[in-house]
Amino acid sequence: MARFWRQTLRRIPSWDACLALVVPAGCAGMLAEAYTRTAIGDAEPAAACAFAPLALSAANAETLTRRGLVVVDDVLSAGELAAARRDAATLARFSPAGDHGERGDSVCWVRGDDDDVGAGLRQAMRLLRGVPDALARRGYEASHHRVPRQCQLARYTSRGKGYDRHLDRCSLGVEELGLLEWLRLSDYRGRALTAILYLNDDWQIQRDGGALRCWIGGREPFDVAPLGGRLVIFDSGAVEHAVLAASADRVALTVWINT
Repeated sequence: MARFWRQTLRRIPSWDACLALVVPAGCAGMLAEAYTRTAIGDAEPAAACAFAPLALSAANAETLTRRGLVVVDDVLSAGELAAARRDAATLARFSPAGDHGERGDSVCWVRGDDDDVGAGLRQAMRLLRGVPDALARRGYEASHHRVPRQCQLARYTSRGKGYDRHLDRCSLGVEELGLLEWLRLSDYRGRALTAILYLNDDWQIQRDGGALRCWIGGREPFDVAPLGGRLVIFDSGAVEHAVLAASADRVALTVWINT
């Protein structure tokens, strides 16, 4: 019996050998987790998100191509806008978005199949997710995109902080970020277009503030008022932008369309 146990113990790998196996396996697991941590794992092709009521023009597509940004007004009727705004107001799962003081909004991530998303907000999401297909139908050349199923609903409260100047796409490489962070930011690095639909009521920029301030190239910045029913589409990697502080509650629905 003693001889059996001595032979068995000799067959057990040393601690060094165990660590040599465990450490690479643990590192591989961390990298796999980082790679799969994405909001676009179940994204759909643009054609699958077609939304017939959304009618963008060839001029809209041309402006986006040439300028990098286009503004389209009244994409929701007054009734659709009111319904979407009411649904957004009933959601109770907003949480602060900024953790470094760069922004003052609270956000809620919503999907069309969430139980607490009402029909009005669901309609607004369908419209927003239909943007790349509508662009493709008007000749926009970079419309081979994937559309995440979830959108971000952002709410800025009156007298709160806006959002500092930034880009929506990360252009840093592995050298700057490190492999783990580079993998974790896969959807952030892949953003092609930002589409924002404003759900505000009776907004007056002189009174309420809250403009979307944009910088394109080396030109002077310009402001876009967050009018209810207004759709803003821009190149995520080219248009720097900021949200100015508002004196009224400001609500925006956003989807980031990926390559």
